[in-house]
Parts: sequence; structure tokens; C-alpha cells
Amino acid sequence: GDGPAWAPGAGATLDYALWSPADPAAPIDTSLLRWYPHRIEVHRPVAPLFAQALSGLRPGGRRVVRAPVEEVYGPEGRPPLAPPGATLVLQVDLLAVEPAR
Repeated sequence: GDGPAWAPGAGATLDYALWSPADPAAPIDTSLLRWYPHRIEVHRPVAPLFAQALSGLRPGGRRVVRAPVEEVYGPEGRPPLAPPGATLVLQVDLLAVEPAR
């Protein structure tokens, strides 16, 4: 992608989808089913999995990361779609970066 890379503290506009192997055809959560992309405000906390996916990514870029369900939903997971022990897959398409001031 072009433009400034995302770094902690920066804002972002992005599309994302989070899947579980329990049903790879249906995301657990996605911004793609809404009328607008997801927005992260400057200096707002970012979930660790999103921070991992966004770190160093430039607008126009896409990243796919995997994480144990426990990192996202805690030790109980989110049954039935994200049971304990599952691995989740997050895809992020970064549309824009708003640098931290």
C-alpha cells in the first residue's frame, strides 16, 4: 500500500473479517456486512489481534493473522463458532491511516 504505515496511537479506517474453523464460510464478525468501514480513533485502545494485523501496514494493504481463540474471547472462547482451543483467522484491509498527533 501507499502512504504512512499504521503504528500504535494512529487512527485507521479498515474493513475486516474474523473467521473460525468451525464455519469458515461464515465470519464470526465482519465490517463488510455493514454500510461503512470500521474506524479506529487516534489514541484509542486497539485489540491486540487488530494491533498485530495493522502494525506496519500501509493503506491499500491486506494482512491475515491467526490467533488462539483464548487471545480474543478468553479461556471459554465463544461457542459454538469459536470453541476453546480453536484458532481464529483475522483479515484486515487497511483503507486509510490517520497519524497520531
